[in-house]
Amino acid sequence: MRDSHPIDITLISTEKTREIVKKVVCSLGYKEQFAPGWIHSTLMYQIEEPGYCDFLKAFIDKTRPDMSGKAESFLLESFLENGVPFTLSKSGNPKKLVRNWLAEKSVSRETFFLTAYGTEMYASEVDLFLKAALRDNGLDLCNHKEAIHWFCFKRGLKYNDAMRLMARYDASPAGVPVYSTEQAFRAAVIKARTENALLDLLLTIKDHPITYTNYIAYGEFVELYQYNRKLAAMNRNREIDTNTGCVTTSKTKLSKISSSVIEELTCSGTPIVNGNVAKLSDSSLKFLDIKRLTRNRISTILSGKAKVDRTDLIIFNFLKMCHVCRNMPNYKSAPLFVESTNKILEKCNMGTMSYRNMYDIFLELCMLSNDPDIVYGDVWELSYNYTEEA
Repeated sequence: MRDSHPIDITLISTEKTREIVKKVVCSLGYKEQFAPGWIHSTLMYQIEEPGYCDFLKAFIDKTRPDMSGKAESFLLESFLENGVPFTLSKSGNPKKLVRNWLAEKSVSRETFFLTAYGTEMYASEVDLFLKAALRDNGLDLCNHKEAIHWFCFKRGLKYNDAMRLMARYDASPAGVPVYSTEQAFRAAVIKARTENALLDLLLTIKDHPITYTNYIAYGEFVELYQYNRKLAAMNRNREIDTNTGCVTTSKTKLSKISSSVIEELTCSGTPIVNGNVAKLSDSSLKFLDIKRLTRNRISTILSGKAKVDRTDLIIFNFLKMCHVCRNMPNYKSAPLFVESTNKILEKCNMGTMSYRNMYDIFLELCMLSNDPDIVYGDVWELSYNYTEEA
């Protein structure tokens, strides 16, 4: 039985990464023309992004010092002791599954919940683990399954208790809707003191689901998309003639700024192959855990067919802050970029920017250069032309 207090799941030390970033930024050779090479080299060779396995091992070391270095044995014993299945499928070798978890960079949300019950995590740890290790949204209390998980984690209940509550939910008729907003419903879930109170509340959204968390992220995405469309139109209306050096003006209508134009910004520096942005797998930065914000992805998000990812919001806000901070010294613009991005991510229940995430480091380093949006494109261009020396 676990007897330790809740711990901060941001367990992977970032001090080494901070020192590396500081060294790069403060280097005498860190000038505009060297920035792309410095950034590319730093991401390639000096920083290693921690994965799910690293967080899991660190969590076990922190909560069970007596099992330090014995993560496999601990998980096998703890799962059996707490009555947690090793997989949601009908078959699976426990030892093989555990070994995979201890080597995986990422796992599914459902698999993580099994691990959380197996290691007796607290609700606060589960929420932070989702954001830091899985780089996903925190617990969604407007989802009946996750609300039940939260209730069980909060009260130290077991996996079997969660399955029992879910079975009761499935067998019960829908209730009458009471709450229409995520904030009000979430507050009511947090106040629920008994299983019956929780189930009565969850049944009110059985036929009328609330997905306000996704709605918030979608709203932020649309707002940033529109800002960058206006910015793109403004840039097209004010161009420099390469022959005369004079500024020329035109009147490009906002309606002419499509997702294809925005793709030129979000995927700057990326080669076009058969009319499409080159695959991330062809880049030396293929290890970045991102979904490239192409015109197709923008369109699917706007149509509601794809979920907004944290990296979608980060790159859009990066482009916005490149404009907002264009006359600021980079030592001021970089912290402002991080601060503004964190406000958006926290509002969408997506955590914050972190030195544990390579993509976050990449954009912050770009923001520290003299022309961040240009350097951003130059780094991507370099990554597609990079050949590793023997």
